[in-house]
Amino acid sequence: MKILIITPLFFPSKGGVQNYTLSIALGLKKFYGHTVCVITSSKTGDSIQKENIKGLTVYRLPSQFSISNTPISFKWQNQIKKIIKDENPDIINTHTPVPFMSDIVARINTKVPVILNYHNDLIKPGIIGKVLAKIYYRILLNKTIKKSDMIIALSEYYAKNSPYISKYSNKTKVVSPGVDTNKFNEKIDATWLKKKYPAKKIVLFVGNMDIANSHKGMNVLLTTIAQLKIKMPNVKLIAVGSGNALDHYKQRSKELNIEESVEFVGYVKDQDLPKYYSGADVLVLPSTTDAEGFGMVLTEAMACGTPVIGSNIGGIPFVIQDRKNGLLVKAGDTQALSAKLYELLTNNQLLNTLKRNASKHVKDNFTLIHSIDNTEVLLQSMILEAVK
Repeated sequence: MKILIITPLFFPSKGGVQNYTLSIALGLKKFYGHTVCVITSSKTGDSIQKENIKGLTVYRLPSQFSISNTPISFKWQNQIKKIIKDENPDIINTHTPVPFMSDIVARINTKVPVILNYHNDLIKPGIIGKVLAKIYYRILLNKTIKKSDMIIALSEYYAKNSPYISKYSNKTKVVSPGVDTNKFNEKIDATWLKKKYPAKKIVLFVGNMDIANSHKGMNVLLTTIAQLKIKMPNVKLIAVGSGNALDHYKQRSKELNIEESVEFVGYVKDQDLPKYYSGADVLVLPSTTDAEGFGMVLTEAMACGTPVIGSNIGGIPFVIQDRKNGLLVKAGDTQALSAKLYELLTNNQLLNTLKRNASKHVKDNFTLIHSIDNTEVLLQSMILEAVK
């Protein structure tokens, strides 16, 4: 089978969508022998770049400009149409909610089945952002969803509750992102971070710190740490990630007088990330909106045997079973989050229960092999349906 994946963001760019698409593409090639091509955007150059990445043929289409980190080019329709003709794929797999590329594909008149990976609803901060998102759905994305032959949601929550895809339950399937348990597991050294921060209770945050990703809840977490520090002076927040809002968060930690209790370590290489998960006492994902479609950092930490706390919002409850393999807290409630952290970090019985159950839950439900196998089954089903 020849599979054409179309995604505006792709390796070596960093992020959840990028990691997901690369892992699935490589898995479909390695385990099933499929030929996989990728169309993505490029911020550099003025012509199409074609390259080979780990056996994948990758076309990078230059963008003419960007709006809120979204690459755009009015040349893409003709370029994508030509690549589809040249590559002659058996199936096309597009990714949204980053606009335009998936919308273009849905409007190209092709007999090739199109599967749309719907990662989350497009939710933007502020009145202007909300208005723009609604306009985008009304003008483009609603029709893209309707025209796609199949929709893949990352969680049952989105499949059932998204106001945009829930009405298409007859063609919506769920394939959750999977963790590479060869990379993220309980055998990783968990002592190095404790040696670096002796006698500290280590709270870990991992996420993109761009303004566009403010829904990850770093402001909420900083306020929470300021509250928790009163009862637990030895708490230490380790914040992994980089972005254009990093200076804002550093300034905010100064204003809250927790500068000594927070360390912003910036970008961490993928191969080093498991050591941070394993060394932490708890990972927190305090997301504030339904833009959190799944929360990959939760399953990565859980695979390492690290307890997790997440907001009861978006796709996070699909991952966390409250008080069984993690803790859930009301989004934006810093007092409640502070109380949950204090309980977890002072209750060894609860801590050990969550550690044990978290790792097992990932092995049973969220491995990379599960994701690749489930994706392949859906691709084959679409091919068979197209032949009928």
